[in-house]
Amino acid sequence: MKIDNHPDIKWPPTMSGSYRGAQKFPLAGVDGILKAVRTVKDTRRPPVDPDCIKMTVEYDGHEFSGLLIVRNPGLTDPLCQQLARNCIGMLMSDVGAIDVP
Repeated sequence: MKIDNHPDIKWPPTMSGSYRGAQKFPLAGVDGILKAVRTVKDTRRPPVDPDCIKMTVEYDGHEFSGLLIVRNPGLTDPLCQQLARNCIGMLMSDVGAIDVP
């Protein structure tokens, strides 16, 4: 199943970054090149928030961050590893089309 229509993954990631005047902001899940990923887990017991994968994207010469929410905790680490191995340097529109483990 593709990442962009997987029921346990909220695609596109929610993007944020500092705004600098006339700077263009990337369209989430479409614009930019994936530069880095890492897991973000809720360490509270019991967890309140779902696990996320922080995605760093470069667009128009600037970096932006986004959170990819993963509703199935068993999927977070394998997906993050897959993204790190296979998707760094890819366009975000192509990342959304990868098959999820």
